[in-house]
This record gives sequence, C-alpha cells and structure tokens, in this order.
Amino acid sequence: MQTPYDWLTMALFAALIVVFLQRSVDGPPSTDRLWHYLPPAIGSAVIDQIGNIGWASGGLLNQIIAVAGLGALLAYGYFVLGVRGI
Repeated sequence: MQTPYDWLTMALFAALIVVFLQRSVDGPPSTDRLWHYLPPAIGSAVIDQIGNIGWASGGLLNQIIAVAGLGALLAYGYFVLGVRGI
C-alpha cells in the first residue's frame, strides 16, 4: 500500500464487495449475476499493477492508462451494475 493506485483500487474493490453483499442479502433478487462482478475485480488488479509500474518508473503512459482504467471501472459500476450511490 505504497502508491495512490493501491489505495484507489482497494477502495473500489471494497465498494464492489459491499455492493455484492448487499444485493445478495437484501430484498428481491437482482438482475445481476456473480460473473458481472468478475470484470471489475480483475480490472482493479490489472489497473493497480499498471499504475504501480508507471509510478515506480515515472512512466506517464502507464499512469494515463491506469487513470483511464479507474474511470472505466467507475463507468462499469454505474452502467452495468447500476450502482448509483458510490
């Protein structure tokens, strides 16, 4: 937990876990399935590694890719999973 990418991806992954647990326990069955959570889970690990490589080497391209990936994770959560409150 040394770079901002570590903290950001961990926070997004924790939010993903909370959404999954809330939807698996509360109310009527939701339309999302377990495999809907796989792309953002894997994506957060990949984005963290790309961001860490860019942070350590000073590579601007890797950091731009990592920030774009974080935006893509947020967009996936909003549009695919329907998470409006995170």
